[in-house]
Amino acid sequence: MINISHIAIPYSKALFDLSIENDVLEDTYHDIELIDSVCKSSRDFRMMLKSPIIYTSKKIRILHLIFEPTVSKLTLTFLSIITRKKRESFIPDISRITTPSAIMPGRTEPGSWFTACT
Repeated sequence: MINISHIAIPYSKALFDLSIENDVLEDTYHDIELIDSVCKSSRDFRMMLKSPIIYTSKKIRILHLIFEPTVSKLTLTFLSIITRKKRESFIPDISRITTPSAIMPGRTEPGSWFTACT
């Protein structure tokens, strides 16, 4: 099992539940894959999320610059809320445990992920 902050689990579940309520599971699947990829590949991105020196408003602008062109409005709003609540350092953990491969190893297609989680 991956070492994940316990704080990330309720946020991951909240994103999943919001996706179900708004009928955007497919979009959320792709958004989370992208966010997880950015978190894994960019040390600078992870450091920015954890930095106490960078103002919250600046972090939100950075998240919008990076993700607004490609992620759904729901996901972008979710990232903004997490950041306003000073939980942005948990975005890598949230994205890691919300990915299909983390929920169901070996099954990464959206259908199997959403079926297993509902």
